[in-house]
Amino acid sequence: MLAETFAARTGPDVSSSAWAQFASAQELGAFCDAWLRLQCAALTSAGCEPVSAVVIWQIPSGGYAPVALWPTARSDVSHLGATARKSLGERRGLCERRPLAGRTDNGVVHAEAAYPALVDGDAVGVAVIELEAATEAALQRALQQMHWGAGWLESRARALASGAAQAHSTRSAQALDLLAAVGEQDSALQAAMALANDLASRLAATRVLIGFEHRGHLRLEAISHVAWFDRRSQEVARAENLMEEALDQGATVATPPLPDQPFRVTVAHDEQRVAGGLGAIATVLLVGRHGPIGTISVEWPASPGAAAAAAESVPLLETAALLCGPSFEDKLERRRWFGGRLADSVRSGFGRLGGRGHASFKLGAFAAVAAAVVLAVAEMEYRVTAKSVIEGVVQRAAVAPFRGFVAAAPVRAGAQVRQGQVLAVLDDRDLRLEQARYRSEVDQAEQKYHDANARRERPTAAQAAAQQRQAQAQLDLVEEKLARARITAPVDGLVVSGDLTQLLGSPVEQGQTLFEVAPLDAYRVILRVDERDVGELKTGQRGQLVLTGLSKEPLPFSVRTITAVAEPGDGKNLFRVEAELDRAVPYLRPGMEGVGKVEVGERKVLWVWTHGLTDWVRLALWRWLP
Repeated sequence: MLAETFAARTGPDVSSSAWAQFASAQELGAFCDAWLRLQCAALTSAGCEPVSAVVIWQIPSGGYAPVALWPTARSDVSHLGATARKSLGERRGLCERRPLAGRTDNGVVHAEAAYPALVDGDAVGVAVIELEAATEAALQRALQQMHWGAGWLESRARALASGAAQAHSTRSAQALDLLAAVGEQDSALQAAMALANDLASRLAATRVLIGFEHRGHLRLEAISHVAWFDRRSQEVARAENLMEEALDQGATVATPPLPDQPFRVTVAHDEQRVAGGLGAIATVLLVGRHGPIGTISVEWPASPGAAAAAAESVPLLETAALLCGPSFEDKLERRRWFGGRLADSVRSGFGRLGGRGHASFKLGAFAAVAAAVVLAVAEMEYRVTAKSVIEGVVQRAAVAPFRGFVAAAPVRAGAQVRQGQVLAVLDDRDLRLEQARYRSEVDQAEQKYHDANARRERPTAAQAAAQQRQAQAQLDLVEEKLARARITAPVDGLVVSGDLTQLLGSPVEQGQTLFEVAPLDAYRVILRVDERDVGELKTGQRGQLVLTGLSKEPLPFSVRTITAVAEPGDGKNLFRVEAELDRAVPYLRPGMEGVGKVEVGERKVLWVWTHGLTDWVRLALWRWLP
């Protein structure tokens, strides 16, 4: 009935195509275009001349944009913007009288009339028509016509809002079903598989991919209706690339692009669509409590309606991803070996402390706190502990006087010897042969010298004398070696190193150390201190030594020297610290080992027990933190 009345008012000059478009238009732009044509025709019948017109509508991003122009789709209507903004801001119809640019008045009324389309108090659109009226009465009739015709825009707006609300309700119900399917699973992987399979069935998709962010990269976790896949395959690499493309941009990415979607980089999506012969691909973000934690990618088969199916499915995907994100985040936290469980344990412990019951737990917690307070306040003597060894104050070495072979070794390490006692004998047979040869050469040179003197041949005598002296020097050298072939103890003491009993007949080099002898009347303590503790030591500090074989009697000592050279040992750097025993003990022997403790001073008990760990943590943090 209303349509017939509107048709009667517009007059017979409006083409039937405008009415056909107005009655059958599905898209908002086509509907508003037909409405403008019919409205302008009706205003002409009412005695006014429309000049230009525009319908502005709200877009998904929140702003407003023109959806229909009159008289042509390329008409410049920018001058109508001020009236449109005022009508939208005040949410009411209005009429602004103003002269038309470049034209004289001649008694004609120039005006811009605007009527908003309101839905529940919100202005979703506005129609603005610039017109000329011969009289004020004609202008009033035109405004009444616009007021009547604006009802069609508002009716369309309410229909769109109702459809959007119904779609949102349906989408929410489906998203809740998907959330329930995710929540029923124990692990993140099982939940991802359940969600992927459900989405593939609901959306009639070729494949659904779900991946989670891991250390700055996206890792594919689930493929719909696929129980196992090779992570090293090229197909998986392409899938992870397209999912990372959406994650890097922090927004939904689709190819072909969605209607009214801002520009997005879709290189990886386009490559996957071409490689797989697909019709459309859409990727949305899985959002946790603090930001994106992964993505969901859906692939549709090649068909004429693939792009439309993607556009219709993206809102459901975004809603489901927003709802399921926190659930996935919880499951991923529990999958970690330490972090999630530790947080749960701490929360549970505080709950027990503050709630009723659990008396034994509260008593244990109180005891632990009291013990921590005592350890943090009480002090104790801190002592640096180090492996130690006894050495003689002086150690003398017995070395090989010349190259030779071991003939005898009556003494070995551990034996007490006196000064001059034979430690080893080198083979002297070659030396005795050389001794006999050089004696013969001395005798020959001496005989030659006497013969030359008898013949008064002075040059020959001088030459013979020189040969005699040379041979004598060689003889003296050989005899000196023979005298030193018997290696003797340099001092009274204990042989601390050297054992040639198993090396009889073996060669030795000149200068090679064969034995070391330490006196038995003076000792020193050598402590090998860890580099972490050497900074606590100073000369003059006191300590005690307990030897492995004499653990009943601690031996007091004082620190004398701290060397600045580290030696590797036991996988650590050890510094050599020398200490002096307070008293001599007759049963001490060089080479005895034990454990020495140097008294450093009073320290907090908690520090004494934990400083090693805290030092290690500080060093680890210094090494790894930027």
